[in-house]
This record gives sequence, structure tokens and C-alpha cells, in this order.
Amino acid sequence: MKKNSRLEIEWYEKGGGKNFIKRYIYQQYMWIEKNYFKMPNSDAQNCGVYGICFNDRCVYIGESSEIACRWLAHIYHMCVNSRDYWGLDIQEIETATVNIKMQVIDDGLVDEEQRRYLEFKYIDKYNPILQLRIDKYYPNDKAEYDKVRNIWLPRDEVRPDQCVIKKYRREVIEKSIIKSGI
Repeated sequence: MKKNSRLEIEWYEKGGGKNFIKRYIYQQYMWIEKNYFKMPNSDAQNCGVYGICFNDRCVYIGESSEIACRWLAHIYHMCVNSRDYWGLDIQEIETATVNIKMQVIDDGLVDEEQRRYLEFKYIDKYNPILQLRIDKYYPNDKAEYDKVRNIWLPRDEVRPDQCVIKKYRREVIEKSIIKSGI
């Protein structure tokens, strides 16, 4: 069963999602079309670690057992709630001020522990800007809730795959992508 929400699937199928992806992220459209409708884990190529870049600058590293589904969720949020999730204005995508690229970094990773380990390794290697420490706001730049212990974790215990909190994402993107001219 696909992990996408009903809203994401409807957006993709009937709400302009396919057209948005075809127009602004064409390579990913072809990959999603090829891989999205397969059964989970039916193709190891769809399991692995992936990166998202804006103007060729890595902004996010993630892992998934169904990369096509995750990409669809990410693109949905780029389109319908871009500023909160990605620090972008939709106009920056539509006017090509920001070009989006998604790519599989390491595939064939069916084992979740292996994917998670490699995700952290690639975060350390590529330094995605939405997952970096922001010295100016540290230790309040990231947050993670531990559902088992029912507490907010101290900043030094927050996993490296967590993004900076939403209220700082636009500032990070403006500084690193928009105003730098990258």
C-alpha cells in the first residue's frame, strides 16, 4: 500500500500535480511515473537514500523504502505549502529563480537500518542546508519530540536528519540560495 495521503494522490492524479512536476521537475516526473505504481519493495531501485537540490545546492537528504512516494509527498508540499516546508515561494519555482532537482544517491537498500545509517553518512558528506545547525539560533534551531519518553529532546540528542524548524527555513534558503545567486 502506498504511503501517500489521499490529498497527495488526488493532487497528483487530478489536481495539477502531474503537470506541475512535468513543468518544473521533469526528470522526476519520468522517474515517479515509472516507479510510483509498483508494489512496495517490488523494485529495490525504489528503496534507498535520495537528495533534493535547489539550484544545484543540496538542501535535504532523506531515505525511504518507496522513494517515488516520498518524492511525491515532498513535491506536493513544494506546491501547496512551500514556504513552511521548503522555505520557498511558489513563484520562485514558477519563474525558475529556483530550479529543483531530486536524485537517488544510493539505491537497492531494502534494509531500513542500512538506509538510515547511509542517510546520516550522506547528510554529513553533503551538508544539506535545511538539515545543518544554525549557530545564530542554536540550540533552538531544531526540535524533536520523543514519543516513547513523552519529552522534547535536548538539542544535542536531535537526529541529524531533522530539518531546522519551519520558522527559520525561509531565512536559510534566502541566505544560501536566493540572495547568494547560487
